[in-house]
Formats: sequence, C-alpha cells, structure tokens
Amino acid sequence: VIGWQWYNNPETIELITPLFEQYGVDLVVSGHNHNLELLEHNGVIYAICGAFGSRPDPERTYTSPASLWYQHNTRGFVDLTIDGDEGVLVFRDAGFNPVYTHTFSK
Repeated sequence: VIGWQWYNNPETIELITPLFEQYGVDLVVSGHNHNLELLEHNGVIYAICGAFGSRPDPERTYTSPASLWYQHNTRGFVDLTIDGDEGVLVFRDAGFNPVYTHTFSK
C-alpha cells in the first residue's frame, strides 16, 4: 500500500505490543529494516538487527520516542548473552567489532 508506514505502524503496534506486555516479554528481536536500533517501551526491549547484508537503508527521517540507540549505514548483527537474570545485547559490525552494548536485568 502506497504511503503505509513500515515503522511504528499504529495498527501493528496496537495488535502485538499489548501481548508482549501482558505475557511479560523481555526482549523482541526483529529484522527487515536494514539498520541497527535499540528501543524500549513499557519494559519491553526491542532489538532491530536487519543490517546483516544487502544495502543499508537510507538515513531515517523518523525517530521513535522509544529509541535508545540507532545506527545506519553499517552492516552488522546483534548477539545476546543471558546469565541468570541479566542479559547483554551487543550490536556488532560486519567485522564482529562491538558498536553498542546494552545490559538489562529481569
């Protein structure tokens, strides 16, 4: 659909975020967007890591109020380590170098 927002789509948010919150989801990992981003809303952490390959998306024109960190024009991925109640997300570039780290407890 022309003009449909692929970011912060209200219909999608209204359908799925209440489920994440109701069932105590700690972390949602997704791709598709060709960038790296970390968001947090109502206690749910969202890691966007769709920059594995292909062409990076252009610089964004919209910033979600939930955005904690964002990087474009970098191919990369995220790894997650869980130790007891602590989780560590490390966003890495294509050379495996850390570009951003986020630690959370649940």
